[in-house]
Amino acid sequence: MVVHNEFDLEELRRMESTIRGEIRAAIRAVPNNVGFSDMNALVITDALGETISLPWSVVPSYDDLHRMLVNHFRWKIGEQRVTERRYCVARAGGAEGGTLVTANDWDSIRENREQLVMSMLIEQVFKAGLQKLCPKCGKTQLGTYEDQGWRVWYVDRHILLRFPV
Repeated sequence: MVVHNEFDLEELRRMESTIRGEIRAAIRAVPNNVGFSDMNALVITDALGETISLPWSVVPSYDDLHRMLVNHFRWKIGEQRVTERRYCVARAGGAEGGTLVTANDWDSIRENREQLVMSMLIEQVFKAGLQKLCPKCGKTQLGTYEDQGWRVWYVDRHILLRFPV
């Protein structure tokens, strides 16, 4: 680094501190991720509780949603049921919340920016050695317990999964 005679060392340190502060402020101003919201995409919560935002170009029709769900569930619990179309998609909220979605509803869903929720029966036989593993991600748990016939896994500090015992 070349130091010019016209600047003293303290002034250079103040300038460096100012520049570092501006850089930190610029980094904080950048969003963590750029994604899609219900304003420009379909928002659906899958049967495992994961919320997905999909640009409308990926799911322009109800059949395209099915193809996306088949890919999304590959190697996950429920893959066979999704492939066989043994699941339901319903409106998540609003006046028609809980109403099943059909291919005829697709344009209305897009126009009204409705969020959807997917549901299906997940059948899984637990093996004794695997009961402590999360059925969604296969990771070891932070803790498990049984609650009124449901086995509850703590996947991380904010996520609980419940499956029938």
